[in-house]
Amino acid sequence: MGGSIESTSMDQVCEFLRQEWTALDRERWGDEQVQWSRENHILRAVVDGETAAVAKYYIKGGVAHLSEIIVGRAWRNRGIGGQLMARFEEMAFDAGCHKLSLRTIQDSPAVCFYRRLGYELEGKLVNHYHGLTFLQFFKFLK
Repeated sequence: MGGSIESTSMDQVCEFLRQEWTALDRERWGDEQVQWSRENHILRAVVDGETAAVAKYYIKGGVAHLSEIIVGRAWRNRGIGGQLMARFEEMAFDAGCHKLSLRTIQDSPAVCFYRRLGYELEGKLVNHYHGLTFLQFFKFLK
């Protein structure tokens, strides 16, 4: 090989990555422009002027990935989580997404919640963060 392997910063490799990924995309899709940038979004449920729940998601490559959702303890079991999920799905649809994704801990009560909303199991991340098994769910929009 003749070179060396070293740890570096993103600043030192950004231009290389941009050029090489652009070339690979062109090999795969020709001159068609594909969008790989990530758009971050936050939804907040407000009740009586208070934040009752928050959902964070991002859109990338036509997929909206729900990275976080939490309903405050005082507001649980009142339908706010379902309303937040409905808004997430609506926003993703309006943005032209074809698929939704999310993950949760395998033994979480959230598993039943997501299944009730029509999400299907896509895979398992075994012994993942903090040694826990996570389930990856998806739902198609179109």
